[in-house]
Amino acid sequence: MFNFQNGVKALSRPIYYKTECLDCELIISVKWERKYTGLLRKRQHKPETKSCPFCKSTHIISAKIRYQDYLEINKHWDLLDITVS
Repeated sequence: MFNFQNGVKALSRPIYYKTECLDCELIISVKWERKYTGLLRKRQHKPETKSCPFCKSTHIISAKIRYQDYLEINKHWDLLDITVS
């Protein structure tokens, strides 16, 4: 929902998630999303991958994480992208 503070419309805080494989102990993806507050129908999202792209295991979990954890994971991925390039 929208929060009205001092006459300004503010959006709700995003929720951060990470998806990781339990077998190879690698983080597969991170994402963020906000709660839907509109009047139109929600778009149908494609389901996430059900197997790990690295080890082909199906032991995958998605969990909520804090914003600081989200930033830390993205920082490591950015460093990996720089070294690979």
